[in-house]
Amino acid sequence: MEHANKKFRFNIIDAFVILLIVALILGTAYFILMETGFIPQDQANERTITYTVRLSETEEQYLGSFAVGSEVFNSSTFDSLGSIYAIEHQKTRAISPFAEAADGTEQYSVRQAEYDDKYDIYITVQAKATIDENGIAYVGSQRITIGSCVYFKCGNFAATTYITDFSVA
Repeated sequence: MEHANKKFRFNIIDAFVILLIVALILGTAYFILMETGFIPQDQANERTITYTVRLSETEEQYLGSFAVGSEVFNSSTFDSLGSIYAIEHQKTRAISPFAEAADGTEQYSVRQAEYDDKYDIYITVQAKATIDENGIAYVGSQRITIGSCVYFKCGNFAATTYITDFSVA
């Protein structure tokens, strides 16, 4: 009988639990509405960038695998990295590991030679990127900085490349 006559007392723990539940519901609703497009996401930091990747020592048979306008993907995540804006290639050069002394002098020279069937291909890609507060560009989850490793895929060709140049438009 005593228990039935007891009044409910509201304390600070009850207020904390109620606030926590309300915050969880509002946070979940906000993220769902933002993902579905009802709440516009901040696009002010999205810019167009161009960056260049180098495909080193690529065999001659793969030169025709790339075309301006083709889409480039990250071969590990399959995210789009942009579209090809320009393509350049040159024969791969090999530098001799040995320095040779010129006859009768104390000057040394290093020989260079070009491979006949291997090319260095420079592919310039244009993409929409988000710029964070530190000024670093991201295309999807791919960080775009000089020297960044890119798992490059275009059509049936895939390779590990590195970014050699980029600019923000």
